[in-house]
Amino acid sequence: MEKAVYIHGLDGSGNGSSVKNIKKILDGIYNVVANTYDHLDPVNAFEQIKKDTEDADIIIASSLGAFYASCLFTDTVKLLINPCWNPCEAIPKIAYKDQKERMEKGNCIEEWENLMKSRNTFDSEVRGSSFAVFSDNDELFSFVDEYASDFLTHFNDTDNMARIHGTHEAVKDMESLSEAFNCFWTYLKRVTNGRAKIMESSHLNESRFLNMWFNSDKKNEELI
Repeated sequence: MEKAVYIHGLDGSGNGSSVKNIKKILDGIYNVVANTYDHLDPVNAFEQIKKDTEDADIIIASSLGAFYASCLFTDTVKLLINPCWNPCEAIPKIAYKDQKERMEKGNCIEEWENLMKSRNTFDSEVRGSSFAVFSDNDELFSFVDEYASDFLTHFNDTDNMARIHGTHEAVKDMESLSEAFNCFWTYLKRVTNGRAKIMESSHLNESRFLNMWFNSDKKNEELI
């Protein structure tokens, strides 16, 4: 069975209700692995996430975890749920007092800025491996415009982003989470069906993008 990795948000864990919901949706299709990360220790958190995801077939991430996932230079497919696209802006506004103190002592802002800058080097194939969903009633923040500006790709009549109904913690609501996955599978299916166009436009005999979706048809049919 292929491996799916879930990356939780700030104050989350690898054994919360979000993980249980994701396992219900992916039951029998993916083996879901979820560890707990200290997101206010950016260097170590990112290194652990890179290690955990290096052999992943799919990555699901929420909020601040989705920020870290977006910074992975990989063409592994990623579902980013309400990504905290700019934690330097968002987290100081919602962090608790003790968290703010840790952020100041640990140079969080500087490390997050470095990770954000690294995304500027990503090509369209790496950007296109990410699919972001944004809740229409997100009470914490929404980076729809920023994501569209930085990471939007358009191929085969579909964008790598969508809006869903729900709050910021969409991963804890099965209806919102199911809607997110349905949008994600639809995106993957459309991209898969456009392999020939990718090859034609890239003028390559092989493509990372093509390889990325090579075995997704059967999986998408099972999941939709």
